[in-house]
Amino acid sequence: MASDAPHYRRDHIHLRSPDPEAIGAWFDAMLGAQVIRSMQQSKPRIDLKLGGADIFIMAVGPNDKVNPAPVQ
Repeated sequence: MASDAPHYRRDHIHLRSPDPEAIGAWFDAMLGAQVIRSMQQSKPRIDLKLGGADIFIMAVGPNDKVNPAPVQ
């Protein structure tokens, strides 16, 4: 039976964090992600390989122009 549901693909997921190293460590410890460290735009970046997905985590600083973190 053929499905009419749309099929979505993605190249990567890009996250921003004030502490990419801590986020990478969590993905490694909890989900077994492969952690790859590099520098991008003179900032540390954590790349994760997780279940066929590529996840990039870059640092965000207090003066970077990004939306504020959600309030819990």
